[in-house]
Amino acid sequence: MTVFSLFRNVSPSRGFCAAAPAASALFLLSATISASAADIVVSGLPSGLTVGVRVATGTCVTGGGRFSSTGVTLTERAFRRFEPSSIGGSPGLRLIEGSTYEGDRIVDTFSAAGTQCPPDQQFAAVVTVLGRREGNTFNSMREAGGGIATWTPETGTSKRLVLKSEVHAKTARVVDSDAQAPPGPTLNRDVVVNWSVGYDDSFGAGSVVEPRLEFFTTGLAGLPRGSRGSLSTLLFRVIVTADNRACLMRALGPWSCGPVNQNISLSSGNVTVTRVSVTASGTSRSVAWRFRLAPDFPTGQFEVVARARDQAPLLKQRRFLYRVAGPPRGNRPTFIFRDLELLPWEESSFFVTVQ
Repeated sequence: MTVFSLFRNVSPSRGFCAAAPAASALFLLSATISASAADIVVSGLPSGLTVGVRVATGTCVTGGGRFSSTGVTLTERAFRRFEPSSIGGSPGLRLIEGSTYEGDRIVDTFSAAGTQCPPDQQFAAVVTVLGRREGNTFNSMREAGGGIATWTPETGTSKRLVLKSEVHAKTARVVDSDAQAPPGPTLNRDVVVNWSVGYDDSFGAGSVVEPRLEFFTTGLAGLPRGSRGSLSTLLFRVIVTADNRACLMRALGPWSCGPVNQNISLSSGNVTVTRVSVTASGTSRSVAWRFRLAPDFPTGQFEVVARARDQAPLLKQRRFLYRVAGPPRGNRPTFIFRDLELLPWEESSFFVTVQ
């Protein structure tokens, strides 16, 4: 997904365009593509993929009837929309461009003991993305939980599959385990901190790679972290590595690593990590971070960021490569297989004042 910004009263040297007049802005907003009329819509994925949806053969809750579905390959549909936005206190618009994958599926159901699946029966759906393992010549699928699909009556014994699904990779929750509430707004030095973070990925807990907790200086007011001129810098990072070790890293110091799910003592400068516990279930990988800021840790406001990476689990150290559209050859489409960041991580960030 691509984002462009239009802001009022912001210097073009900052990398932003001046906003259009109000009438033009209203025209731009009215030009957004309307919601799709397709029965099956999958969003959250980049463009150029081969995406499908299937539901496993299952038994209806009532009546004993069964249905059968071989799945459906979806068609990519580009969209663009404008959303209100602001930066540095200047109001404006941002243009969001991306793709959804859409289609329709009518399925003939068959009965058991003379009964049929009832209308509006719900089943778990699976979103599939076509690719292959590195070094292989045969294709395979990466599969994500697609939410709940509903069968609605069509004609006779036929039913229509209805599904609106958004796949994601995001930090779902951050909780102070001692207070049983979100962390902040203050954080005391020389006190053991216990924070629990839930990292969620539609492709399953095994796809959550390198979950981490990071402390940044806040930089200049009004400028987001990472933007040019913000002056925000990383103070320290605690991370679970791909080989399942807990590591503490300071911006200007060495790494210190130890095993997860054990009492440890990782120290770097004025930060000490005493335990990192990892559990996984379904689509979520939860990490309990236990750490302490020394009495000489700097005071003031800091930004805390919790994030990870989405990555297909390695199989015999082979990466999963996705089939994407290649350059056309005459009137025929072509496809290539490549490694890509399928789901950019939706991080969670908040501010704390260390005292």
